[in-house]
Amino acid sequence: MFCNKCGGKIDNNKNINNLCPNPDCDKYVFLNPKIAVLAVVQKDNEILLVKRNIMPFYNEWSLPAGYINKWEAPEKAIIREVYEETNVKIKVLKLLDANLNKDSGVIVLSYLTKHIKGPIKIGEECKDVKYFNKNKLPSLPFKNDHKIIDLSFK
Repeated sequence: MFCNKCGGKIDNNKNINNLCPNPDCDKYVFLNPKIAVLAVVQKDNEILLVKRNIMPFYNEWSLPAGYINKWEAPEKAIIREVYEETNVKIKVLKLLDANLNKDSGVIVLSYLTKHIKGPIKIGEECKDVKYFNKNKLPSLPFKNDHKIIDLSFK
């Protein structure tokens, strides 16, 4: 990463912000995080999961999720991501959680949603898509997934 004022190289570490190392420059360069959205899609007592066709956690089941595009509202982003991955149309009910994934530095906004319509069709980022009973879920790779699922049923 480089300073957008003088072009000096910035150390891309875990600092909240960095003063440009060039002693003649007084510019702070902010290392803004990426923001992702995640959905718990409920249908009766079942939860929609996707088998990942991308890294990380290739070939493992997870909740549908993805990055927010520039100028996109988070609620619109989760509707788009779920549709792209599963062909399912959802209704956003509420924000469940917002937290920082300490491994990736990504801020994750987790939403409770419900299935509105659409037959499942597997998107290109997925190997499989299906509903699982909330009490018979496969192993999930992301640390907060079970916490988010628990919050969705409260």
